[in-house]
Amino acid sequence: MFQRVPYTRMQCKYCRTYFWSMRKRDDCGDAPCTDYTFFDIPTKRFLSYREVRDLFLDFFKRHGHEIVEPRPVVARWREDLYLTIASIVVFQPHVTSGIVPPPANPLVIAQPCIRLEDIDNVGLTFGRHLTNFIMGGHHAFNYPDKRIYWTDETVEYAKEFFTKEIGIPEDELTYKESWWEGGGNAGPCFEVAVGGLELATLVFMMYKVENGSYSEIPIKIVDTGYGIERIAWFVQKTPTAFHAVYGPLVQEFHKALGILEPDKDLLYIAARLVARLQPSKPNALDEFFNNVASVLGIDKQEVENQLRPAIDVYALLDHTKTIALMLTDGIVPSNSGEGYLARLVIRRSLRRLHKITKDIRLSELVAKQLDYWSDMYPNMKKNKDRILEMVILEEEKFLDVVKKLSTIVVKYAKKVPTLEDLVLLYDSQGIPPDMLRDELERRYKVRIEIPQNFYSIVASRHSKPVVVREIEKKKLRDDVVSWASKFPETRRLFHEDPYIRIFKAKVLGVYENYLILDSTAFYPEGGGQLGDRGFIIVNGKKIKVIDTQKTNGVVVH
Repeated sequence: MFQRVPYTRMQCKYCRTYFWSMRKRDDCGDAPCTDYTFFDIPTKRFLSYREVRDLFLDFFKRHGHEIVEPRPVVARWREDLYLTIASIVVFQPHVTSGIVPPPANPLVIAQPCIRLEDIDNVGLTFGRHLTNFIMGGHHAFNYPDKRIYWTDETVEYAKEFFTKEIGIPEDELTYKESWWEGGGNAGPCFEVAVGGLELATLVFMMYKVENGSYSEIPIKIVDTGYGIERIAWFVQKTPTAFHAVYGPLVQEFHKALGILEPDKDLLYIAARLVARLQPSKPNALDEFFNNVASVLGIDKQEVENQLRPAIDVYALLDHTKTIALMLTDGIVPSNSGEGYLARLVIRRSLRRLHKITKDIRLSELVAKQLDYWSDMYPNMKKNKDRILEMVILEEEKFLDVVKKLSTIVVKYAKKVPTLEDLVLLYDSQGIPPDMLRDELERRYKVRIEIPQNFYSIVASRHSKPVVVREIEKKKLRDDVVSWASKFPETRRLFHEDPYIRIFKAKVLGVYENYLILDSTAFYPEGGGQLGDRGFIIVNGKKIKVIDTQKTNGVVVH
């Protein structure tokens, strides 16, 4: 495509990445190599967050793609991931490896996703980093004997969507050359950036990644990710992505937390300059506050006093929605698996909330999210009471953890904790490192350094299961495995409807305290995730299910 139209390949003077653009420029058009100039770029129309999602789906439906319903944010069909981190995860590994055909080809999906690797940056960058987001993905699966479309068509779709549907002038688009990998696959990609915002990534998946090595796969897959939140921010020109996504909840959270909203002019100046902020760099936030103060001609402390509390509001907006999504999709906070990740988000939110005020409970903020998003996620309303009960219980457990701090801190009065000590303390006791730091300094004048990305480090260590299949298979005795092998493969209702809770099935066999059905909604243990528990009613008798396992496709209750 780039040979047929007047695009030129250039190199960014800042990040040294090669990119394509219709006009000559010295930057790649993406943060942190440029300010957010998208505020000055015209668009065709104003679109709400929900309208952006619908427009994306409708555009690709008009171009021959079948809309596929999104899956839950907990990737229960995967044994190597806990969370749905991208739309392609829905189709890995069975579709991408050719074991089963895709539900449609080509297809389009608006998939809610959760990634916790950048959790420490949420709020700081005004919306460039989020823990939850909708990934708009259009996918084409090209088989050796059946080509759907590949690079040229994918780039053409992006150009048409952004220029004709959104109304962005084509000479504002840049296509950065890059590489993407995740979920066991990889390939080259283009990152589509406009005015400092990366709005889409166009991946051409060609390889399987296993133990650090790459092997070419027979199916060549178009794997795209359009940032629905970023596109909404782009078209609305709000000072942050949180204003574009959460609308009236921004003001509600400010009011509930007793935090004044920043001056509008200050916030817009900060929004332009925040593109350059790289949170991982030492003193990056102080430098950002100084830059804003310099442009406005005011004291840096005044800028900090307005923006720091607002950043807390933005982080809590993001985190409480993530909590709502995780618990709605069946995650129960715990010390292992996806439950650990839910507890991490909850406790990080509680720590931030308790530093601001003790006058409002986390459950009250989560309730606002459940009410606001119930039109998009009907199960939020359906499961509201259960979700809030879990959040309240987690807050009580967190307060118990805080009470332990005074005894734990003594251990580190003379021995400064290392990063590994802090991670271990968080994993085993749930002690937030900043609480330990503050208590050590208050009581013993001991100062410790905490990495800016501490929670990202913890989340990345727990993002994938560590339990291997060989260990999982030993959960059933040999005689039970032998008995179960006589039955046909169990129909897995949870794959057909991820939210199913009540179902009817036929009992195929009973052996001691083990039971096999012809179909089930009970999810068996796998990939570090514990087997489901619940009840089965047989002939009016309620039988408690304390575990669910699988062997050779047969689910054993």
